[in-house]
Amino acid sequence: MDCQQPGVSRGTVESTPARIRISRRAALQVAITGLGATLLAACGSATPTASSPAASAAPASPSAASTSPVSPAASAVSTSHPATAASVPGAPALPTHVPITAGPAPDLPGSADGNVDPVFYAYPKNPFKSLAKTPGDGSDITMMSWSFGAPPTPVGSNVSWQAINKEVGANLKVQLVAFADYYTTKLTTTIAGGSLPDMLSIINDPTIVLLPEFFEKECVDLTPYVSGDAIKDYPNLAAIPTRPWKTTIYDGKIFGVPQPLRPYFWWFWVHQELLDQAGLSQPKNAADLKKQLQQFTKPQQNIWGIGAEGGPQYAFDVVNGLFPSIFKAPNNWAVDATGKFTAAQETEQFKASVAYALELNKAGVFDPDGPGWNTLSARDAFAARKVAYRYDGLDANYWLAGPKLQPPANVKVVLPFSNDGSTPDYFFGRPNFGFMVIRKGTSDARVKMLLRVLDYLAAPFGSEEYLLLHYGSKGVDYNLDGKGNPVSTNAGKNDIIPWNTIVGPAPVLYSPLSTKVPADYQAAEKVLFAHGVEDASVGLYSRTLATKNTILTQTFGDGLNAIIKGQKPMSTYDGLVKAWLAAGGAQAKIEFQQGYAAAHH
Repeated sequence: MDCQQPGVSRGTVESTPARIRISRRAALQVAITGLGATLLAACGSATPTASSPAASAAPASPSAASTSPVSPAASAVSTSHPATAASVPGAPALPTHVPITAGPAPDLPGSADGNVDPVFYAYPKNPFKSLAKTPGDGSDITMMSWSFGAPPTPVGSNVSWQAINKEVGANLKVQLVAFADYYTTKLTTTIAGGSLPDMLSIINDPTIVLLPEFFEKECVDLTPYVSGDAIKDYPNLAAIPTRPWKTTIYDGKIFGVPQPLRPYFWWFWVHQELLDQAGLSQPKNAADLKKQLQQFTKPQQNIWGIGAEGGPQYAFDVVNGLFPSIFKAPNNWAVDATGKFTAAQETEQFKASVAYALELNKAGVFDPDGPGWNTLSARDAFAARKVAYRYDGLDANYWLAGPKLQPPANVKVVLPFSNDGSTPDYFFGRPNFGFMVIRKGTSDARVKMLLRVLDYLAAPFGSEEYLLLHYGSKGVDYNLDGKGNPVSTNAGKNDIIPWNTIVGPAPVLYSPLSTKVPADYQAAEKVLFAHGVEDASVGLYSRTLATKNTILTQTFGDGLNAIIKGQKPMSTYDGLVKAWLAAGGAQAKIEFQQGYAAAHH
């Protein structure tokens, strides 16, 4: 899940296997082109500062390191929408966003900037050809990325892979590594070894130390190929919204093609049927929520108000951002009109959210099994109605499990609310899951060819290429149901390569099983976007967080858990913040301020 540590980093991802598998079986494709929701038991940064632009140095603020541990955030300014990233002097323009206009129109259009997803009620009956020319040059192309589940059927007996190679005009030699191994060892050892494939998938996560020196030494500077209007040579890549490109830049150069994520990483879910049965509406403030959590908690029946995983990356839904957003703390980092940065945990609002979590824990509304959960067990508990509320990714697809319960569940998105009923905030999540780099030393002509191949792999929903990439060959990997939606065969469940771990197109909302659910999700996206708050550090780089974030997150999260569990008094909170600042938080603040000053010079 998007494990969010305000002022340290936010988010990981949680398992897309469900999403990838469901997409092949023609279930809800809420994030099929965006690498959607979460990674199992891995914690990272919603705005992974370790992969953000390294800004030119500016004089450090002498007061940054001595900031009061907890201060009001009234002067903090958070971007209310995913703004176009400011460029540091001499940095490239972000790729121009050009939405796909060819092909079938969605049933419910999204926003022009791509931040509200379009809705399709059925797979388009007449898929269009998104590219006119074969992108490849007949050569072998090596690429390495990660996958969940069993490896796909080898190319020699994989009809869809063979068909893709033919369409691409190249021999795609894809090495897929189990995510757990890729995340913990393979990516790091590959980077350290210095012998890269033609293209390599980089994971944006603070536990993986990514420094500008690696990209300068080992990767092609893609700036001349994709910045500004140059991206128009690759129309499917140009359709990726602007925001996911922001953290592909180091030292003022674009080094990767993103695996895009929608801004809405975390969603607050409720069993709406429980609210309806109790005659309750969704909460309007923190007091409402507490009252409802207490009402739904029935220990004798092993039913609880809310469930949250344990560990420093969650801390009873404080670290991952639920309660700080309700109390209107900054989304990780805030910046004021003078360019001064404030970490979320330095503010009174964040401190109040910790006190609120402590209050809820004393009230006994958290499922006591939560500290031992991983993402899957947490989802199982919520889907089984063991807890009434849960903070999770969109790709949990709770609406699929709900009808199987007796009585059936009706899981809904909780619309944003604030602690005091004022205008609420919603925290935007990380811009991308990662990005593909190209090995340095590749010729100009081959770089362009490889980008054309990535352009093919980013084919939009409703295209012939998308259908082949994500469902395979008709009659072998899938057949059409009565409404024209592709349904995977047994072969198709094993043949499909998870291309989204390499590159993906802009997300859409689609389900052959429901027209109502995608429409409801789009309506929720519109509300979330209207109240969205961006992390001020997006598009900036901190070497300190790139190298120290793991220990900072662990120490701070452990300290919060101790307070919320009642093992340490709330009075220890200020000292916890001081320790975080001294261990690297203050230096990270200086580095962000330097980058921000350079960008706004």
